[in-house]
Amino acid sequence: NTKHGQRFEVLSNDCVAVGKPQAQVSWILPDRTFLRDVWHQNTGLPGLGPPGSAAVQLLSNGTLRIQAANFSSKGNYKCIASNAAGADTLTYNINVAALPPAIEEEASESTVLQTGGNIYLHCTAKGEPPPTLKWSLPKGIQIKPSQVLGGRLFVFPNGTLYMTSTTSSDSGRYECSAVNAVGMAKRVVQLDIVQGAFSPRQHQVKAMYGSTVYLHCPESMKSPRGALWTLPSKILKVGVDDQGKYACVSRNSAGDEIKNVKLEVEAQEPQIGGKGGKTSMKVLAVSYQTKLLHCKAEGMPNPRITWTTPQGISMLAPYHGGRFQVFCQKGTCAS
Repeated sequence: NTKHGQRFEVLSNDCVAVGKPQAQVSWILPDRTFLRDVWHQNTGLPGLGPPGSAAVQLLSNGTLRIQAANFSSKGNYKCIASNAAGADTLTYNINVAALPPAIEEEASESTVLQTGGNIYLHCTAKGEPPPTLKWSLPKGIQIKPSQVLGGRLFVFPNGTLYMTSTTSSDSGRYECSAVNAVGMAKRVVQLDIVQGAFSPRQHQVKAMYGSTVYLHCPESMKSPRGALWTLPSKILKVGVDDQGKYACVSRNSAGDEIKNVKLEVEAQEPQIGGKGGKTSMKVLAVSYQTKLLHCKAEGMPNPRITWTTPQGISMLAPYHGGRFQVFCQKGTCAS
């Protein structure tokens, strides 16, 4: 028998045995642990089963109950009913639904900070089984939760990277990745550490298309009346139209102090199959048979794909009509 369960669900596997003399019920778990009702009747056994699996309970009627099933509970559970006349078996194949990792924060983000400051880069990941998380730093070094690096960098158990006393050498790409048995998720933070007070040359911020950008006023400009931006200091999903100058204004009794930040948005020209420009390919097809022509396109922002037939007909994806169809799946379009 095959059973499908959800995370934290209680799964009951029945094993009703009859016979003369009365049959004795025992179970073999996926990790080869052996349970017999004489020993473990009505007893919760949190230590049994695969590592990290849920508690197992054997009831007096022979039913095996898995409390709060998780991904590690999957496998074959064999019930054996035996007496002096022989034995019979019943096997349950348990499948517990798995969830690929998901990161709560923005997939991409750009931020700028003054030297000497402290910063938290958050990365909260969920999944089933629980994903393994790590940060990849600009110089290729990797750091995991509860690990300290150089006395200045620390990753909290929840995945947050904390950095103190930042320097210009800390600028670069910080990538958080979460991996489990069924998938992977990533989050990228582009961090720019600038030296001293803001200046036009020092405060040119580059952001990836579609990322979230934070523009910080320098500490030196803080006043009792606060600082304000002529445009928002947080920009969601930046586009090419967001490029330009942003001004931070600090007001005090002596007047206003203004510092500018120039934002550049990095875009990428469309490429088909990893190649730019016009490319051609020759393929063979069998008469009256379906033929798929693939067109995997990449770019920032995501390019729009159009197919043109030898007869000059243009088909914008997705397209369904007549003998031709254009459909897209996971970034690849086919006709």
